[in-house]
Amino acid sequence: MTQVAIVTGGTRGIGAATSIRLKEDGFEVVAGALLFAVLGAWGVRRLDRFYQSGRRHDHFQRVFNFDRQLAQLDVDLEKRLKELEESLEEMSKGTLGKL
Repeated sequence: MTQVAIVTGGTRGIGAATSIRLKEDGFEVVAGALLFAVLGAWGVRRLDRFYQSGRRHDHFQRVFNFDRQLAQLDVDLEKRLKELEESLEEMSKGTLGKL
């Protein structure tokens, strides 16, 4: 009977020690998973900001180029308007203007 009690007590002791160890490791696993999630989210946000800054630069460049095109179009239209006014003046001075 003594030998059976030692084996049973030893088995229960091992089970209790294992149970306590798993509970401690469980907290460590949860803490590690939380740390991993926080660092992962931080890394993803950092990459997203990097790509957003590139996209933002491209968008500003497109707007700047479009603004420059509009300014050039305005200059070209002013030039064309002056040419049309001059041709209209020449036409009015010609023989058709006397009719």
